[in-house]
This record gives sequence, C-alpha cells and structure tokens, in this order.
Amino acid sequence: MSRAPGKTVLIAALALAGFAGPAVAAGPELPIHTASDTGSYHTKLCPPLAQHIKDNQQFLSPACTPSAGSAENYDLVQQTPGTLGLAQFDVIANLLAAEPEGATPPVSIVERTGVRECLFAVSNAEDPLTFKDIREAAAVAAFHLPPEGSGSAATFAFMQSLHPDDLGAAFSVTHEADTMEMLRAVARADQTVVGLFVQFPDLSSKAFEYINKAGLQVIGVGSRAMSTARVADQRVYTVQEVATSEGGWFSSAETARTMCTEVVIIAANPEAVSDVGAGKRLDLMTKALGGFDMVETATADDRDWLARMLDSAKEVTGPAAEGFLTEVEEATGGML
Repeated sequence: MSRAPGKTVLIAALALAGFAGPAVAAGPELPIHTASDTGSYHTKLCPPLAQHIKDNQQFLSPACTPSAGSAENYDLVQQTPGTLGLAQFDVIANLLAAEPEGATPPVSIVERTGVRECLFAVSNAEDPLTFKDIREAAAVAAFHLPPEGSGSAATFAFMQSLHPDDLGAAFSVTHEADTMEMLRAVARADQTVVGLFVQFPDLSSKAFEYINKAGLQVIGVGSRAMSTARVADQRVYTVQEVATSEGGWFSSAETARTMCTEVVIIAANPEAVSDVGAGKRLDLMTKALGGFDMVETATADDRDWLARMLDSAKEVTGPAAEGFLTEVEEATGGML
C-alpha cells in the first residue's frame, strides 16, 4: 500500500524535528567533581564511577567535572547536594577537623575507592635522612612544596596540625608551580633542602623518572600521630610499601615504606541538607554507588593502570608496621 503524500511529508518533518523514534529522557546532569582535566582523578578514576552510577540508576546523568581538587570539592558538594567529589582522605580529614566543634559535619565519605596516594619526602642531601631528621630541623630547614591549593600543600598543612611542635614550626616553605618544578628546585638547590608531595605510586610517572634521574633521596613519611588519625573510625593513613625504582640487569628494585591515604568519594552529609529535592537527589546518587568496583567497571586501558596502582602499594601491618613507626619516630640518619 502506498503512503499518502501528506503523511510522508509529516513523518519527514517529525524526523527532522527529532521525533523519529522514542526518546529516552535524560536525568539532571549531576557533577562528579574531580581535579585537573588532565589528571588521574578526571581521566582514570571518574569515568568508571560515572559509568557505574549510570548502570545502577538510569535517571541520573553523572558528569566528570574538572575542579581545583580535593579542597574545592569539599565546598562544591555542599553547594549542590546530590553531586559527588573525589578527594584525598587526609585533605577531607583536615577540613572536617576545622569545622566548629559540635557542629554537624557538612560532608560525608560515602565510598572508598581502594586506590591510594602516598606521601613522599625527597632531598638532595648526600647523607641519609629520616623523617625524624626532617621534623627536628623543621624550624630551620627549607621546604619546597607543590602550589598552594594543591593536595600536597593541604597534606602538609594537616601534617603540621598533627605535629605542632616541629613541622608546625616550619619557617621556610616555598610553593613551586607544580610537582615537577618542586623536584627541580630540590635538585638544583645549593644547600640541603626537602621537598614533600603526594602522588600515586606510579614508577612510570614523570615525577619518579626525574627523581631517579636526578639521584634525589626518597624518604618515607610517617609518625604515630598520623597512624592514629581517624575520621568516623576509619584510619586516614596506613603504612604501605611502595616501589621507588625499577630493577635492572645489575640492580634490584628499590622500595620504601611510607604512609598513604586513600582516594575517597565525598558528598554532602544528609543530616546537613534541608531541601527535600536536594536530599532526594543525594539519596539516589549515593544509593547508586552500591557494589561499586572501580577496576571491574573501568575500560580495558584504564583497568591496567588501576590494577597497577592497587598492586603497587602493599599495606604493612603488625610488627612490620610497628617497626616502621619506631624508625620514623626514633631513627636519625644525616643532619640537615
């Protein structure tokens, strides 16, 4: 049977207008706040998280959204309940500790990723140094850090709050343009200086390539005060053994024990949200996180990177962890 000319024109018009077939209504776009749009939070960690939420709740449209990092994400999830943020656990712990005593915490940790970033101190010192040396000389030592507002700078501030009598008295702190500039500043300094940064234990990164090329000393970071820091009865730091250089034909791989902090997923605390609609969006978003497995959800390329990050840091427990804490609290190496 032939179709009437008028009907054919109507169908064509509807197709051009976007009504050629049934449409699936998209839900409100809810940001997942990450960090730099070129960094691992945005390119590696967020995509599998967004995909998992879409798979679990078809009415939600999570969108990986660049930001200034963990500290800004803390503010952003409060401003728009129902959004999520990726963040360093220790940065969130420091911000929560700064909230008025007795007040309802404005932000909650709704999920843990299992992926850790580790704390590394580096120095151009010729003699071996320990973290105890660095703490004891903090009032006269020159510290170089990544830029203000970075996760590394926020970690240093938290460490200062945990060690008010030594790191808290640090006098000379210079913030460089980025992590690579910080490492270059340490390498070319005429006097003995210290750099501190937080990073995924990824030996293929430019930072570790430069550290090994420049011959900088890597110093494990940790203390008993850090080991007892907790949020909602969850440890902020754990002792991990991480590789700092790969082995070769005539050398063995080098490892260091240091403290690491997990990448967590944050959202507004439901108890601090008064708007009914915002509370519902927050509830749906957090419920959609159920059963989240970052490696399982990631694409094949990202799965390899995530698996390496999970495997590259091995938690140290029991007597070995106690030995590390004794070392960082009591052992000395060279002198700053």
